[in-house]
Amino acid sequence: MTDITSTYTGGRATGSGAFAVTASVDAAQAAIVDDVSVFDLVNLDLWHQTLQVREGLPAAYVAEMSEALSISRVLYLEGLDLPRSTIEARIKNKTPLTSTEGAAVLRSAKALRKAQEVFEDKPAAAQWFKRGNRSLGGVTPVSLMDTDSGYELVIKTLGRIEYGVVA
Repeated sequence: MTDITSTYTGGRATGSGAFAVTASVDAAQAAIVDDVSVFDLVNLDLWHQTLQVREGLPAAYVAEMSEALSISRVLYLEGLDLPRSTIEARIKNKTPLTSTEGAAVLRSAKALRKAQEVFEDKPAAAQWFKRGNRSLGGVTPVSLMDTDSGYELVIKTLGRIEYGVVA
């Protein structure tokens, strides 16, 4: 077992403060290395996903997701409302994503994995993910991954499809 400590600082309504979170985790489960897929992270429990996002996900996950969706990184980043030049620099310099950037990438990976389960076909899931959907107000599912509520809408829509309700 390995102890991971993350320290967070920031303002609160009553003033600023810092706090630390320490967790004992299996080192193999906690380590993110270059050869680990973003879809491996999707398989971890929520606590470990949170720790990894806070520590900074590899920027290479952006390239992995754009490849999984068969779209350019530019279109993928536009969908997530992430700054292209900043993310491209992170990929080039092998610097981690911020927690906000990483959370958007992780949300999209989780939603794509769910779509793959529902459609039982990776190409069909990728096509659905980047096509406008009436039940989502005509926008693409990938364009909703920039927010938690957008992610929830996509997951609920996939649930309706999975259970045969018109979506």
